[in-house]
Amino acid sequence: MNQITKEALLFLEKAKKGFEENKEWTTYRDEEENFIALRTGMFEDCITVYELSNPVGIFTEQLTRQNNKVIDYDDYGRLKEIEKTMNELRYYLNKDSHFTSLNELYLYIKDTLNELERK
Repeated sequence: MNQITKEALLFLEKAKKGFEENKEWTTYRDEEENFIALRTGMFEDCITVYELSNPVGIFTEQLTRQNNKVIDYDDYGRLKEIEKTMNELRYYLNKDSHFTSLNELYLYIKDTLNELERK
């Protein structure tokens, strides 16, 4: 392990702020790209910092392609909004529900999704 430098500690503080503000991030790099931070630990409460040297190369298409779905952050944000709306709906359904039918609930959900799509 290398000696811990002041530059590394300053980067750690930036990474900590980035991870705190973005709970879904698992890696962090800053503009200088001298370091990379990984969110680690059983409770994802640790940060491992690596110092980067000059890249050797980018080796594309070396592995069998996986058909994982990729979500962009805009879609992720919309999904989080939908999740929030669903949690609100659960709340309304658990208390004295003002929905008289499933159709009424469906229309409410549809209207909410349409509003989200317009944003």
